[in-house]
Amino acid sequence: MLRDKQTSGLQGEFPVNHFVRSQLRHATRHVCLLAALILGLTAFSSAGLTDTATQSWSGCPTTVAKNKTTYSNWIYTDSAGVQHPFGGSDYKEVQIKYVVAGHITYCGQNYTSSFTTNSSDGLYTLKATGSLGSVTMVGYPGHVNPKFIVMGVTYAPPGHASTVSYQNSTSLGTTTASNNSFSSQFSESISVTGSTGNCDAGSGSSIIGFSGGVCVTGTESTSYTQQSNSSNSISVVNKSSIQNKTTGTPNDFAPVDHDYDLIWLWLNPISTFTYYPALSKNLEWDGYGYDMADQPAMDIWPVLLGYLNGNFKCYAIDPNCDPEDAQVLARSWVTVSNPQTWPTGEGPGLTMADLANIAKADPWGGNPNYVVTLGSTNPPTTTDGRFTIVPVNGNNSQSFAYKQAGPGNGSGLTQTYTNENTTTNTVATGNTYTFQQAFGLEEKVGGSFFWQSVQFDFKQSSTFTWTHSHLLTTTNITDSTDTLSITGPPCPAPPPGPCNPAYAGFPEFDVYQDNLFGSFMFWGIN
Repeated sequence: MLRDKQTSGLQGEFPVNHFVRSQLRHATRHVCLLAALILGLTAFSSAGLTDTATQSWSGCPTTVAKNKTTYSNWIYTDSAGVQHPFGGSDYKEVQIKYVVAGHITYCGQNYTSSFTTNSSDGLYTLKATGSLGSVTMVGYPGHVNPKFIVMGVTYAPPGHASTVSYQNSTSLGTTTASNNSFSSQFSESISVTGSTGNCDAGSGSSIIGFSGGVCVTGTESTSYTQQSNSSNSISVVNKSSIQNKTTGTPNDFAPVDHDYDLIWLWLNPISTFTYYPALSKNLEWDGYGYDMADQPAMDIWPVLLGYLNGNFKCYAIDPNCDPEDAQVLARSWVTVSNPQTWPTGEGPGLTMADLANIAKADPWGGNPNYVVTLGSTNPPTTTDGRFTIVPVNGNNSQSFAYKQAGPGNGSGLTQTYTNENTTTNTVATGNTYTFQQAFGLEEKVGGSFFWQSVQFDFKQSSTFTWTHSHLLTTTNITDSTDTLSITGPPCPAPPPGPCNPAYAGFPEFDVYQDNLFGSFMFWGIN
């Protein structure tokens, strides 16, 4: 799929000598080779491309008109007036009908040749057929391998019988920007368009699998999709029928415990880029893929906040703490199946520094004493912009009762809220969560022109700076459903009571939306 890229001072499309950027693919292998050119569409004046036409005879006597025109000395002049010459030539030959001694005869043939070549400075490619030519901008694709991407935070609802789930949800995901990773020499743009999962046409909004450094056709994720929402950010959201459920806190009588919040990590991401030497915004972020050396799908793993901040007396990367977490977060498949180069002191597995950075995605991971303080905006939003009251039936908010059961009842009052195809308007555009992490580099990418051009322009060597901003999505999924259910504590005492123990905590909870990750958060009120 060709994608428009506007250039200052140049408008319109022309039938010949136009400037296009396309994406070349090797169709027979059904992979997008990282050594191939990635190009995109821009319209230029036909005067920008010139050639020299020379006429001659081909298979005809000199007594008839010259029937062959050779086109050579091709030169493209860019918008800054810089000339880019191309070597090589093509021609157009025509058949001529003439009479010899009263007999009709023919000479020559009707044929137009074609050729493709790069400019002498390597910035542009010319495709010419006869007198018609198009200039394409040379782009050098590549990718890097972050250890993880924080996909979301889901907050534990109060009480063990309470749950919150997200299914086919455009309101659960993450919006990230990477432009702070690069020095001022590199100016980054975004290109995530279309909806196909075909490498030959570009991945579009699908998230495609990579194997051995190449994009593999037909491997688009059925669980998540991506889209660009601004000049420097990309959102990844849940689109599948898989239900992500977060259970409540274990103690019904002390129901607020953020150590049971879940931080969802994507553990086999690939971040794809294209370097365009001829552009002012010369580095294009093309979105995400996933590394099939791990598994043939996106690897999304939840970790409890208590295992990230050490409140459970151990950490997620300790095999003696939670063996499942430790095994998954070690990312040992990188060493076995997909060797990568890492900066000194780093490797594919998550470190204590990584755990600390991940924990900060949750406000209570960064500050255990975090307090919800509402500003004067409408709808009601916290002063830091992180949370906004969830609207219910068109109203700004509704408090949910956390009421203890009557004597002899097994569980308390249950209230359920379902959010279907609604949009929560927020005023949280200034809230962000930023962290740094090392990334790995596959051997094939390490030797490419892309990496040779870009490697020295990271602000810190082999380090990405991710900025999570307020979640932006425009995709409408018709069967999107987010559901929360809040159940109060039981009363184990037989009738007529009283309850023992009697619940004396928050009687009600307000429900907020996390403006970074789209999930529900619960805040107790009196």
